Amino acid sequence: MGENQEFLDMYHSFTNKKLLVVGAGGIGCELLKTLVLSGFADIEVIDMDTIEVTNLNRQFLFRKEHVGLSKAKVAVESVSVLNPNVKLVYYCKPIQSREFNVNYFKKFTAVLNCLDNIGKSCKRKARSYVNRMCLICHLPLIDGGSLGRKGQVDVIIRNITECFDCHKHSPSHDYPSCTIRNTPTEPAHCVIWAQHLFNQLFGEVNSDQDVSPESLVTGEEFEATPQVQPLTSIISLQDLAKNHNYDPEVIIKKLFVNDIEYLRTMEKLWEGRQPPTPLNLRWFRIGLDESLQGTEQKDWESRDQNVWTLKECFKVAVSCLAVLKERAKTAPLIWQKQLPVGLCQLL
Repeated sequence: MGENQEFLDMYHSFTNKKLLVVGAGGIGCELLKTLVLSGFADIEVIDMDTIEVTNLNRQFLFRKEHVGLSKAKVAVESVSVLNPNVKLVYYCKPIQSREFNVNYFKKFTAVLNCLDNIGKSCKRKARSYVNRMCLICHLPLIDGGSLGRKGQVDVIIRNITECFDCHKHSPSHDYPSCTIRNTPTEPAHCVIWAQHLFNQLFGEVNSDQDVSPESLVTGEEFEATPQVQPLTSIISLQDLAKNHNYDPEVIIKKLFVNDIEYLRTMEKLWEGRQPPTPLNLRWFRIGLDESLQGTEQKDWESRDQNVWTLKECFKVAVSCLAVLKERAKTAPLIWQKQLPVGLCQLL
């Protein structure tokens, strides 16, 4: 009896600690479920991402009706059903936000990082930030990550173990789809988005490479201003393009007006950063009606060294769409670096 009581006292002392979980994706979902079922009673969760269709096969706290909603919010609501007595708080914000400073971290007994691939640039920055906060506050940090079938976990304790920034991490050439389609910050992100766009329009459709922020768009929703709400009907960008015979205005409106308006409705996503601005289609129509003032006569070498006007971009996009549409009629196209330079400009 004495040993049992001693164990119970130790258990309650352990589970009464206040924990911070950073990330509510694949690892975060599993960890939150385990923590709640283990009896931990005070947990806060931070994740700035929203749920995508491609998350549903492995992030089991989410369902189809949750697509477009905050990962942190839905994860907290889902695990609270497992233990209604647990105190759960969530934030749909970047971990580097000013409010998550030293004073905020000092509230916790331990921090658990669930930030997916250790090689991704945006994840490295977040990991490094959490690492520094934990070192300053003398907090133990359990850092977990995954890449394909591989996984890693490190325990970081000040003056006892190496910290995250003690050794150099090899950069990964994989980019998170949510960054590519929602918040690109590097030139490489834009290049990857363009390659994904080529495949979505003319190649084999891969849902992991969908360039639209919501991935789910119906014909009627296409005409209306998008709203952040669960969507039910699925139509790919390629189907949308085919249904409109690859009408350039329809495609450009989808990518640079509707999708941008949808992104702007995610107010939490733009706290501390500049939201994107939708294109004005009036300039698209003007651009098609007016000449490019000698642009066709420019040699490609000098043209690549200049910033294109919006009219030039529209003209080249329309021309490339027309050529690629015809080529894709016989079989799906595969992006190759050897494509004629004129077609490359679509990217």
